[in-house]
Amino acid sequence: MKRTVLATLAALGLSTAAIAQDLTVGYIYPAPVADVGWAKQLDLGREAVEAAYGDRVASVVVDSVPEGPDAARVMNQMVSDGAKFLMLGSFGYMNDGIKLGRKHPDIAMIHASGFKQTDNFGTFTARNYEGFYLAGMAAGMKTQSNVIGLVGAFPIPELVAEVNAITLAAQSVNPDVQVKIVWINTWFDPPKAQEAARALVSQGADVLFSLHQDTPSVVTVAENEGVWVVNTGSDMREYAPTKLLVSVTNDWTDYFVREVV
Repeated sequence: MKRTVLATLAALGLSTAAIAQDLTVGYIYPAPVADVGWAKQLDLGREAVEAAYGDRVASVVVDSVPEGPDAARVMNQMVSDGAKFLMLGSFGYMNDGIKLGRKHPDIAMIHASGFKQTDNFGTFTARNYEGFYLAGMAAGMKTQSNVIGLVGAFPIPELVAEVNAITLAAQSVNPDVQVKIVWINTWFDPPKAQEAARALVSQGADVLFSLHQDTPSVVTVAENEGVWVVNTGSDMREYAPTKLLVSVTNDWTDYFVREVV
């Protein structure tokens, strides 16, 4: 069973108290759930939990939640409404999640990409730098201009590791490669991502990387501009049928099913 609250925080007056399931699980995403992207991959994990446990589990989903006070309000509301397990889907939810866990030692949380843990607050991530190392090698072989452009969300540790992996890998096969990066400080802003991608193309980049942009914006710019592109999260080949070089994807389904017990 899934209850979805899309973007509107005012709608958080819902109550799960009347739900007869054994466990209510709250999912908080930083971007809208679309057909592709980070939030979509997280939501596929939610679907796998529901398929595995059926009516024993109720899901409460809130997407498009900004990091900061809004996220704190959403996760507190979920716990007040009976959620005993939370999946926090963004790096910036970390500190508010830690605080919530200290106040409610009877709940459990898993948090994407963070580095802090407590008895009831765990973290999950993937070795994305490994996939990006291979993608960087491919980019270094493909580039004709010797300029690779990266559109990055936030300079958090995970993304910095990915940038390093791309750079080292590309230069391992092509020492003349230069890597240029634009940090746009958002997970989801299609116009801003497109603007950054076009700026990098104008600077000579003929391979683009979309680092954790939860939208195919960079991918579609690459297709339209005739340059190669690597994206994160899910397979976006339908948005760049001739120019997608690699997709570095994440599948959280088995992990979520194991954690929700």
